[in-house]
Amino acid sequence: MGNFLVVGFQQTGYLPVRLALASLVWAIFGSVMDDILIESWLDMLQPSDRRVIEDALQSVNSDKRDLVIDILDTFGISSMPTTANIRTLCICVSTLQTWPWYTMLHFHSCRWPSTD
Repeated sequence: MGNFLVVGFQQTGYLPVRLALASLVWAIFGSVMDDILIESWLDMLQPSDRRVIEDALQSVNSDKRDLVIDILDTFGISSMPTTANIRTLCICVSTLQTWPWYTMLHFHSCRWPSTD
């Protein structure tokens, strides 16, 4: 974590004023629960997108499926979201978006759900 701050300061000339909770938890404990990962990613989204994803985590219904697809597509996810796989998709996106150094260490654990 300290190296991340030093490199960031050297490259940009300032320290980040807001860090994702997932980053801090990982730096302190060495692992992060999925709920914290998802919450950190949701904090990065626009409020309207956040509401859509929060609703989808409860149930992906057909009237909002296109919105969910558009949001996930923004992050490179091409799998069809369903109620069964939306949480896994969100965990993968949040892992990839919230903190890149964790991604480099743990990318192999992020398995994309099948589109069947």
